[in-house]
Amino acid sequence: MTTINNAPVVLFTYRKRQFLEEIFQAIKSYSPPRLYVVSNLYSSEEERLTVEAIRHSISQWQLPGEIIYLFQDQHLLINDSIHNGLDHVFSIEESAIVLEDDTVPSSSFFDFCNRMLTRYENAEEIGSIIGCNLGASNRENKAYIVPFAFFYWGWATWAEKWQTLRNSPLPYGKKDNGVIDKLQNPNSLLTPFFERLDDRCTWDLRWGWKQALHDMEAIIPGKNLVQNKGFVKEGSYIRFTDSSFIKIKATDSPTPAKAKKDPVFSRNYEHQSAKLLTEILTHRGELEKYKMSKSHNS
Repeated sequence: MTTINNAPVVLFTYRKRQFLEEIFQAIKSYSPPRLYVVSNLYSSEEERLTVEAIRHSISQWQLPGEIIYLFQDQHLLINDSIHNGLDHVFSIEESAIVLEDDTVPSSSFFDFCNRMLTRYENAEEIGSIIGCNLGASNRENKAYIVPFAFFYWGWATWAEKWQTLRNSPLPYGKKDNGVIDKLQNPNSLLTPFFERLDDRCTWDLRWGWKQALHDMEAIIPGKNLVQNKGFVKEGSYIRFTDSSFIKIKATDSPTPAKAKKDPVFSRNYEHQSAKLLTEILTHRGELEKYKMSKSHNS
C-alpha cells in the first residue's frame, strides 16, 4: 500500500488579518510537518501598524511541527513575494500545499492535496492540484483533470514542477500561446484576454499559463474545498466586495482514489473561470477593451 505523506504548508500573508486565525486553526488541525509563513513588508506608513500587528500575532502560533517564519525586510510586489517565497520553500521541500491569507480550507482539502500529490508525483502531465473548483460542480468523492487553470485559491505542487517552469518564457501577445487551443469555447472572454496579456500579469496567471504551454494539466475537486474570502478592500488585485464567488463555501468531501477527465466538468470550470474574470475586469474598468478586441477578432 502506498504511504500518504503529509506535505508541508506555505502561508502567504500581507495586510489581511481578518481570516488568519480561521486559516491557522485549519492548518493546526491538519498538523503539517512544517509550516512556512511568508510575510510581505508594508508598502507605506499607513500599512505599518497592520503588518506589524499581523507579524506579532502569527509569531505566537504554536504547532507540533516546525514553524518557519520568512519575514520580508522590504516590500515586494505580489508576484515577487510569491515567487521568492516558493523558490525558498522548493529549494528545501519536495512538495508543498500553498495558502494565502484569504483562502480558507476545509479539513478535506489537505487530505485531497496529499493523496493527489502522492498518486501523481511521477505524472509528467499533472502540474498542480487546486482546492477551489469555482463552483463548477458539487459532486462528492470526485476529482477532475482540466486542461488549464489560473485561479489558484488553495493549491499544491511539486518542487520539480515549480523549478522546471519557474523561469520558462511566456509568449506574450501571441495567438498561439498554449491556452487558446485548449479552450472548449473559443468565443469566450478568455481568448482575447490571453491574447493581450503582457508581463504585468499576476503570478497565478503566469503559473497556470506556463503549465498549459507545457501541456501540464490541473486536478480539481468535484466538491469545493477552499473558500476565497478575500473580496475585501485590502486586496492587492481584487478589491471589490460584491462577488458572487464569495458565496461558494468550502465543504468536506471524501477524497477519491484518482482523478479523471470529464468534458462537462472542464466546460463548467472554464465557464466559471470566464465569469470570475469578467467580474474582475468589470471592477477594474477593463472589460470593454477585451470585448472590443473580441469583436474585432471575430
